[in-house]
Amino acid sequence: MPKEITDVSKIDDILKQTSEIRIKRREDSVKVKFRTKRYLYTIKLSPKEFEAIYPKLRELGIKIVEF
Repeated sequence: MPKEITDVSKIDDILKQTSEIRIKRREDSVKVKFRTKRYLYTIKLSPKEFEAIYPKLRELGIKIVEF
């Protein structure tokens, strides 16, 4: 069962365990899914919030899949 994150600051802790990131863009929001060994974490962000964290995600070298 996926766990929803509501606070963007918790992403840093989850990224240490993440093996894959999935990004689903919509017109009004962006859904980001973080796959860890045990859980799938999801967060919904505005496009502006997502663009602020996207460069950080790319620098980590984690596999990113966009839908």
